[in-house]
Amino acid sequence: MRRCGKCKEVKELSDFSITTRKLSDGTKVKRPYSYCKPCRVKVNSENFKKLGMPRCKTTQKDYKLRTKYNITLSDFHKQMEFQSNVCAICKCEFQNERKTHVDHCHTTGEIRGILCSHCNHALGMFKDDINIIQTALDYIKNKGSWFRGNKKLTTDKLEKFVKI
Repeated sequence: MRRCGKCKEVKELSDFSITTRKLSDGTKVKRPYSYCKPCRVKVNSENFKKLGMPRCKTTQKDYKLRTKYNITLSDFHKQMEFQSNVCAICKCEFQNERKTHVDHCHTTGEIRGILCSHCNHALGMFKDDINIIQTALDYIKNKGSWFRGNKKLTTDKLEKFVKI
């Protein structure tokens, strides 16, 4: 049994949604929300209205695209069609729109294309820096030349490059 923080009624635990919280030490703890399910729906609806945000998934996506990238959902779909529904970098086919990312220049804000999660994260890891990307490309082309011919890296070989 648990008391709802909104309506103050004592209800069954099954009337509360469960959330997973991550503690500072990294452990995950499951616990019920403080509001019962009907009260959470009311509160969430009120919050969406206060913020002027739409409730429908399609209009939420349109709202996000407009506010974050200054494009409409129609513009997004045109770009997806232009890219033949594939990632602009790796050319993998998108299964659904949820796993797509609008790639943009962080300096100018200009939209570059639609990417899959992997390519979007890779660009982020390379800090959108062409020099780092080129260095990584050279490294892959040379197959990590430092290790070429060394099937096993022994301690004496490693000592030449790293202090142990």
